Order: sequence, then C-alpha cells, then structure tokens
Amino acid sequence: PISQLCNGRLLNRRLGLLSASAATLLVSDPFLSLYRDADIEAMSLGWDDPSAYGYNHVIDDPSMGFTRFCHGSRIVGYEPNLFYASPTIEAVSVARRMGDRMRAAGGGAPLPSIR
Repeated sequence: PISQLCNGRLLNRRLGLLSASAATLLVSDPFLSLYRDADIEAMSLGWDDPSAYGYNHVIDDPSMGFTRFCHGSRIVGYEPNLFYASPTIEAVSVARRMGDRMRAAGGGAPLPSIR
C-alpha cells in the first residue's frame, strides 16, 4: 500500500488509505478512532493527551519587552507505521513528495525511519 500511496493513485481515485506495518496488531476497528479532520492522521507515541497531541510551551522573558512570550509546540513523536491518508488534494501532494523522496533515496526504496 505504501507504493500506491506514494504515487497518489488510490487518493486520486477518491479512496482513503489506512497504512499499517506488518508488525501492527489491530485489536479493534481503527476507523472508529479516526477524526477525519486532517489530510493525514498518524498514530502518536505519546502516553497522555499533552504528549500525544502536543501542547503550547510558553516561556516568559520580561527582558524582551512586548515580545516577552516565546511560544513553542511540543509533541513526543508520530509513529510512521500506522497512518490514514484522506483522499484530498493536499494528501495527494504529500504522497507525491514522499514518492519523489523515496525514489531519490534509491530507486523507490523507503527512506530510513528516524527514531
């Protein structure tokens, strides 16, 4: 399925794609957990809501005057072994970029995971 995703064929046919690695064990219907509010939904490695979905980390530095608040987002990480791609124009664009990068890395071989 990842090769189909990376050239956008399934998404162009208005079909969503759930991609799971062979080591993924599904104990319930994964489609019940999807929000379908994003072009690509990925599983998180977080252990609670702030680590799974991210949170806004704010630092207050009064010496910076009116720009004293520094905001940043924190999230533990996304798990590339389970994700859902919606059939949207944006998801097709991401899929094509993924395919281009995979081909550039060695003839269609997947890029190594960064953990």
